[in-house]
Amino acid sequence: MSEKAQRLLKLLTQGPHPVKTGVVTSVNLQELTCDVDPDDEGAELVGVRLRTIADDGAVDGFTVIPKVGSSVTLLMLDEDTAVVVQASTAQLLTLATENESLKAILKDTFAAIGRMSFQTNNGATLQLLNAPEFTALDQRLDLLFKN
Repeated sequence: MSEKAQRLLKLLTQGPHPVKTGVVTSVNLQELTCDVDPDDEGAELVGVRLRTIADDGAVDGFTVIPKVGSSVTLLMLDEDTAVVVQASTAQLLTLATENESLKAILKDTFAAIGRMSFQTNNGATLQLLNAPEFTALDQRLDLLFKN
């Protein structure tokens, strides 16, 4: 386990941690952070993590990217660091290991389906009749998954 992960685990297992709620005011997809206007009328929380461990842009694991305007529940890791633990509405999702992502697997699947042909008594089929349906499904993946 990395040193960062060990520190985080120690933080999470020591004593009670304040939980806050609020509304997302902006999302930074590159940094995997968001800004939150807390319900307790305190100062805006800037750079709230969408992943528990700040790991320099790694994309493996599961991340929910909340939609601006959605309600979120935050776990305060310390006075200055918060992480989103629940969101009322997701803008995008990521689900990946260090070697593969669900989006990539599904996109490859739809591409393979689009190239399918079948051997019949009269020769091979020339086109998949419902190919536009699979193209539409492939395009919808971009609305759900970041990578």
